[in-house]
Amino acid sequence: MKKFCRKLLTLWKDSGRVAYVGLLTVFLPLLGTSFLLVYIRDLSESLRGNSDFAVPIFILGATIFLGFSLLPTWVVALAGGWIFSFSLGLPLSFISIVLASLLGYWTMGGLCGNKAFEKQQNLLEGIKTLEEESKHSLWFFVFLVRLSPVVPFALTNVLLSSMKIKPVPFSAGTALGMLPRTALVVYAGAKLSSLDFSAPKSYVLLCFGILATALLLFFMGRFSRRFLLPESV
Repeated sequence: MKKFCRKLLTLWKDSGRVAYVGLLTVFLPLLGTSFLLVYIRDLSESLRGNSDFAVPIFILGATIFLGFSLLPTWVVALAGGWIFSFSLGLPLSFISIVLASLLGYWTMGGLCGNKAFEKQQNLLEGIKTLEEESKHSLWFFVFLVRLSPVVPFALTNVLLSSMKIKPVPFSAGTALGMLPRTALVVYAGAKLSSLDFSAPKSYVLLCFGILATALLLFFMGRFSRRFLLPESV
């Protein structure tokens, strides 16, 4: 355990700008939620009664706010369910989240530069090995990271971009990993009589989060033993 903690500390020191951009993406959604929720509530009420422009405005706004780490995904999904109901809110929220992930991948991830993790060859070689071993391994890795609600959406965009994961497995893993919890939150939003941005409370969401996080920890444990701590194998 101590060896693993020391390795994580070294990883932080060697990550360069990734650590600082990552911290920024963790705190920006908190600040954005605090300042923007009042306006989002008013905008959501306006969009609910305007069928002509609601769809493009929702997709564009959600993509920009999520892509630049200004909102968490559950806010968009909850608003999408409330504005459009579940049948339309799910595909619109889902499309917005996938587009936002690519925007974050190229913008926020781009802030980290091309030399991110260059001192951590074990990590980069591990990612490359996953890609070479099987075309399914890399997107499945992204899928598990996205599946867990513990790992922030915006931070994941930065980390996966910095790890040199290519856009195709990034997009595929993101789409499949984000779909289940997005669907749950959109469904919760569709059931609201009035838009309430308090975090959705659901035993289904809680159980899903625990299971997804357990799967992620199991996979990351195997990955770290194989690539980050090869000397202990």
